Amino acid sequence: MAEIYYDDRADLGVIQRRHVAVLGYGSQGHAHALSLRDSGVDVRVGLPEGSASRDKAASEGLQVTTPEKACEEADVIMVLAPDHIQRALYAGAIAPSLDEGDALFFAHGLNIRYGLIDALATTFAEETETDLFGEQVVLCGGVSELIKAGFDTLVEAGYQPEVAYFECLHEMKLIVDLMYEGGLSKMYWSVSDTAEYGGYTRGPRLIDERSKEEMRRILGEVQDGSFARELVEEFDSGRPNFLKRREALHAEQIEQVGAKLRPLMSWLADDDDQADA
Repeated sequence: MAEIYYDDRADLGVIQRRHVAVLGYGSQGHAHALSLRDSGVDVRVGLPEGSASRDKAASEGLQVTTPEKACEEADVIMVLAPDHIQRALYAGAIAPSLDEGDALFFAHGLNIRYGLIDALATTFAEETETDLFGEQVVLCGGVSELIKAGFDTLVEAGYQPEVAYFECLHEMKLIVDLMYEGGLSKMYWSVSDTAEYGGYTRGPRLIDERSKEEMRRILGEVQDGSFARELVEEFDSGRPNFLKRREALHAEQIEQVGAKLRPLMSWLADDDDQADA
């Protein structure tokens, strides 16, 4: 069983004696920087001059500077920028400022695991490979495709797109919240007996051995580095397929329907924040 660490195992004095640079201000950089600041740590956020996140970080009371200056000032550097820019960030800002005794942390080990950043010993294999697999097969890729397929199936059968949106996408939050609170058992305990029986009997028909075999192939692509090579080639060439797929997603009917329905939901807070790109 994995060893789990809780708050009472942490010695804040260790980090409070250091000067920390947080590189990036997306979902992770934002959380790390504010948590460190609130814990009494000397922290600065390193962002390029043209970053749209600079004003946001400054407005939240954080010291904002360039990645180069942040790394020069810090003896602890936390790399929370997107995977595809970490190579350039390491070469241009981090490596020139690393001194003996400095600590360097990566929230995600893709660049180290696959040798895109040299001269660092790696212990990131498990985190990197399971993270990539999880987001591709379940959290992002798998869930998104399942939702879209369910929506399309209902619409093609003649049901109203608005109803299909609620059934296949909107209600997902309730299900995920229940799973988060108490696992699959809590979710099935909370839903109706009809939903529980349907899940037990129909779910395995949808996700079967054929699905698992494809999952194994995807995991193999993660383990042998072919996904990382594909990712690097895509972003080095200007992201043509990435941008085409993003544009295609925005044009899909489920996204168009959702854009019309969400403004009618007064309980949804506006959130235009985007992760650093």
